[in-house]
Amino acid sequence: MSLKTNILWKTELKNGVFGKLTPPLADPFNPDHFYISDGWGSMFASIRSHKLSFTTGKEIANVLIRNSVRCMYFTTDGQYIFAITDNKIYQLSRETLEIVKKYEKGIPKYSDYVTSNDQDTLILMNHAGLTITAYNYIQGTVKKKKTKGEGCGLIERESVHTYLFASNIDGIIQRYDIAKNKIEPLFKTDSFHSVCRDSKGNWFFHLGKYTPPKTYANYGTGAKMDPLYIIRVLKTDGSQKDYQLDIPFDNPIQLSADEQSLFLSNAHNIWQFSLQEERITNTIVISEEEKFIHFFEKQQFLLCAEADSDYKKLVGRRILGL
Repeated sequence: MSLKTNILWKTELKNGVFGKLTPPLADPFNPDHFYISDGWGSMFASIRSHKLSFTTGKEIANVLIRNSVRCMYFTTDGQYIFAITDNKIYQLSRETLEIVKKYEKGIPKYSDYVTSNDQDTLILMNHAGLTITAYNYIQGTVKKKKTKGEGCGLIERESVHTYLFASNIDGIIQRYDIAKNKIEPLFKTDSFHSVCRDSKGNWFFHLGKYTPPKTYANYGTGAKMDPLYIIRVLKTDGSQKDYQLDIPFDNPIQLSADEQSLFLSNAHNIWQFSLQEERITNTIVISEEEKFIHFFEKQQFLLCAEADSDYKKLVGRRILGL
């Protein structure tokens, strides 16, 4: 089924939001608020993080950080946000985005994934990293451990002391025990472009083809992970099934709230893939005049940007009928 959308609002920022705080985050304590950060191409002196309204597109608050936020973590009491930049961590008031504290010593550079024990420690890793870091922001201490694989596509808390993380380049799923500072490989699959996991422990991989960096006499090429348009489902009973899909999805896959569907997307399309029916059940097409940024399922909301605006002119769309 092809679904329609309508425009709720348009707003313009001074800087574009492409490339940072990927993806934008909904506020877990206020269903009308979401967060974005100024991204690539912004002058460092002007870089801010913003809180906007889903309903109106109006800015609720912003904070001048002078560096792009790569990821965020919300404290369970709803008071604070840890905003992770290239080389610093900012503890922000969730309500006002006022800087409460800044952490600089021992911070790992370029962390793209973060979770926490919700007591005193943040677990951090870069998307292409070889090391996982446990940063105790109360004591100011750091534990680092070399992983058994390369890269990261997900970190999830398993218990107070153990965390699961997925190395996308090698396809290795691992457990990190911060109390023992020990890494335990759990299983291996193929390289993947993105990954998610449901509450029962089933894994969903968007497979990818990894090409390592190459160095020549006078130039080189960087590493890359090309999407293969294959979804692999690995269940807790050990079963595996691959779905070869004839659609060019290259954004990170999203698991639906009821854990019955995956949302797949690119710059101009969103597809809903039913895990029960094993087929595409809904499609949304975004015009060439806009570029899709992120889908917020709870709000039935699409965040887009006008195609020729360098991601400065944002468009909020409501989905009709999903």
